[in-house]
Amino acid sequence: MRLLGEPFSAQARPVSEEVYRRLRDMIFNGELKCDEHLVERRIAEKLMVSRTPVREALRKLEAEGLAKREPYRGLVVARFTSEDLIEIMEIRETLEGLASQLAAINRTPEELARLKVLLDELDDSLGSEDHSRFLELHSEFHDAIYRAAHRPRLYNLLASVVERTEGFPRIGYKAAGRSRQAQEEHREIYARLRDKDAVAAGEIARLHIRHAKDALLLVLKPPAE
Repeated sequence: MRLLGEPFSAQARPVSEEVYRRLRDMIFNGELKCDEHLVERRIAEKLMVSRTPVREALRKLEAEGLAKREPYRGLVVARFTSEDLIEIMEIRETLEGLASQLAAINRTPEELARLKVLLDELDDSLGSEDHSRFLELHSEFHDAIYRAAHRPRLYNLLASVVERTEGFPRIGYKAAGRSRQAQEEHREIYARLRDKDAVAAGEIARLHIRHAKDALLLVLKPPAE
């Protein structure tokens, strides 16, 4: 079964996973507001699925901290504070720096070539202002770096953190000039991986995440009264 408005795919995910991802997107893009009541029946009707996958998706959202149970209300969208964001991004900064250092040492010529292809495609999407494609390539570029580190446990840790921040780039890139700044940082990271400069690769990768965090906080900053 597919969700409303979404095409079938050759390798479809379980319905509960599709519902979970859809709800995460709705939380991150503001369609589901903080403290909004998550009613299983209403969600099932909206997404045109049965209640079982919705129930499983809501359990996963609760485990992830994106939803919480309140007395007499049930499950609601959790309020995501700036402190939560800072903590998660600080963790990602540390892991991303380590992955980039290791990738500079361990990357293969084939992996470097793949990164160059992604870098060029990022340039093209930026030039054509294809925001969706840029975000997709952004994820692929960073994933390729994690894989090039050749550290499976580190990759799994990063994958877990990235999953928690999956919606962040979509928000952070709304900050004026952030996309072009990020692409310059991607170029710098690639150059250090190419030159096998592990120390500089790690430093630039950490700076890249710090700038991403700053952009997020800027966009999410409540308007002055």
